[in-house]
Amino acid sequence: MGDQNIAGLQHNYLIKPKLSIMKYFYLLSFFFLITEYGYTQPNIPVSYPTDYITQFRDIHVDDSGMGYAVGTCGVMRLTTDAGISWATIDPPIDDDLQMIECSPQGCSKALLATGTQLFRLENGTWTDMTYEGYLEGNQIHWITDQIVVIDIGGKSYHRSEDGGTTWDVIDLSDNQRGNMMVFDDGVGYIFVNKSLYKTTDYWASIDTVGYEHRPEESFFVRNMTWLDQNRGWLFDTGRRFYATTDGGVHWSLLNEEQQLTSVNWMVALSATHLVGAQITTHRIESLDGGVSWTRGPFLTGGNQRVNERYHRQGDAFYLTGNQNQLLHSASGFVDFEELEPIERTLVRAIAFESEDIGYAIFGNQLKKTTDSGNTWTNTSQFCTNLG
Repeated sequence: MGDQNIAGLQHNYLIKPKLSIMKYFYLLSFFFLITEYGYTQPNIPVSYPTDYITQFRDIHVDDSGMGYAVGTCGVMRLTTDAGISWATIDPPIDDDLQMIECSPQGCSKALLATGTQLFRLENGTWTDMTYEGYLEGNQIHWITDQIVVIDIGGKSYHRSEDGGTTWDVIDLSDNQRGNMMVFDDGVGYIFVNKSLYKTTDYWASIDTVGYEHRPEESFFVRNMTWLDQNRGWLFDTGRRFYATTDGGVHWSLLNEEQQLTSVNWMVALSATHLVGAQITTHRIESLDGGVSWTRGPFLTGGNQRVNERYHRQGDAFYLTGNQNQLLHSASGFVDFEELEPIERTLVRAIAFESEDIGYAIFGNQLKKTTDSGNTWTNTSQFCTNLG
């Protein structure tokens, strides 16, 4: 192997020892210790050079094909052709970007959230709309042109009646469990502690349905999805699936046997077909209404971690992931492809002695960089494979 370009370290494994005259000996000793005496760490995923590097956190694409993908390190990407091509644009703030939500009329209006600030896009201008009590939350739901709800995931949810300009904090009696389920017609569901609540007025108020989930046991709802106002499914901390057909009044255990150890999120495509993502990289699917489940990679040959936020546009799905990964399925949650794929690799260990000079182990090969990781050159061959 000749010179190679590697950039975009994604884990906090960068080690910068202070080396002097015997720096090469010390560096090799360091590699020997971590490989021979158990001072090991997972392989470090890195990317070949690209104009940005991020863990994508959220994505939204409207019916016209315009959309945004946002992530860590202040990365904001714009598409105008439904994800075929993307351009990096300047966000309103240089921070980790966590959530993006477009209005029902399209992405010419949007809300962008960081861990500490909320911005609103209109007429091509981003305006800081951060309000007292703002929290990042789990998901923004822009339901109508005027009504927006933020699923906070704690002891409140936040609601706007003017398109995200001003906000009310709606307190809950206890901690929210799992995710909100929000319909476009003003109906929605939320678990508060063990009790299921329902709204019929666009989250202006919520009322108990009368169901408590496993009240005598220490299990709580972790995720839920609904096909319509009557048919829903949940996955709890006991790693079991339940279903309702009467709007959540009664729930039935679907299988006594554990099917999955975790569910990141799930979606009901029909009364019998459920799909979703498992922590961290797997696609999950049930073809019998949630009774039994299978799992496998989204991409042939494997993929990066698939994150919590996604966007569904009719039959199509857009998924966010680590290390610049955006996945797309045109229909049916199958045949996923990566949008603008980049070349990635794994390194066994990496160490820098200065801002410019560093070393990394690729399989059984020690490589050196003298330009802060832009190019790497073979230096020495190890006797055994350290990858």
